[in-house]
Amino acid sequence: MKCTEENMVAVLDRLVERPSITGAAAVIGASGKLLFCWMRNSYIDKQKFEVGEIVESKWRIRWPDEDGEPEFFHDSVRLAQRLYAIEADAQNREMLVHGTKRLVMNGPMPCFEVDDKALAEWGDDKEGAKRIGGYFDYPYLHNSDGSRIRLFATEHVPSQTRIHTLRAIAGGVYDLVDRQSTEVQVGGGVLVLHGNAQQKRPDTPIVRDMEAKLAEIRARGPQNPKPDAPVAIGKPSDEPKALPPPEPKTLADHPRVYTAPRPPEPKPQSYARPQPPQSVADYSGVGRGAPLPGGFKVR
Repeated sequence: MKCTEENMVAVLDRLVERPSITGAAAVIGASGKLLFCWMRNSYIDKQKFEVGEIVESKWRIRWPDEDGEPEFFHDSVRLAQRLYAIEADAQNREMLVHGTKRLVMNGPMPCFEVDDKALAEWGDDKEGAKRIGGYFDYPYLHNSDGSRIRLFATEHVPSQTRIHTLRAIAGGVYDLVDRQSTEVQVGGGVLVLHGNAQQKRPDTPIVRDMEAKLAEIRARGPQNPKPDAPVAIGKPSDEPKALPPPEPKTLADHPRVYTAPRPPEPKPQSYARPQPPQSVADYSGVGRGAPLPGGFKVR
């Protein structure tokens, strides 16, 4: 793709509407990598232009003002992105305040606006409205080319979402009601004991009363002097006594004891192959073990 001023202007105009670099490159039939190469070459030429190595560059274009000073392509891309951000911010603010339009659907089919005046005049008489009134598609409204006008409804952002969003993007203007000014004044006095001796205590009734009480406590002395020996806990007559050892108990001392026969010893389970009974003859006709009752029959 050839780098021309028309192609660069088309890319910048697209970036103002939508910020995708790939989508802007598709307008001129190129890829996003080509635009990054253009911006790199524009940056290199700008460095040379500032030091005086070159005086002209194909990357300098007049955009968005055709009569203004030419700017390099990569700087114009940044300007286009800032313009898109301003436009997106304005659209978001308008959507928060006025809502957004949504096409009203009746299942898979869209709804259309109706002519209130025609409805008030003809009511349910569709044939009369068409034959006498001249309404060929009663009761719908139509635009200049004769097609029906689709019905749109305005959807507003939920109130709490709108309030929080407006506080975020327009905090200095919107949340004036929430601004509060609080003034707190605290007054009081503090009595410092055993402080700096050079500091003069204030002569107030509270200080005099506290000093008098402290002097009385010091003169009275401690009521319970500190003991010199270990203190015995409890009275001498309250010596602890050891509990008697518990008497041994057996099963025979239980009031509901009874005797039962000793259960038989369990036989170990055998996993051997089971043997047929002794009174059953084998396949050869010869008995095994004890003879059958009545003996064998001899032919």
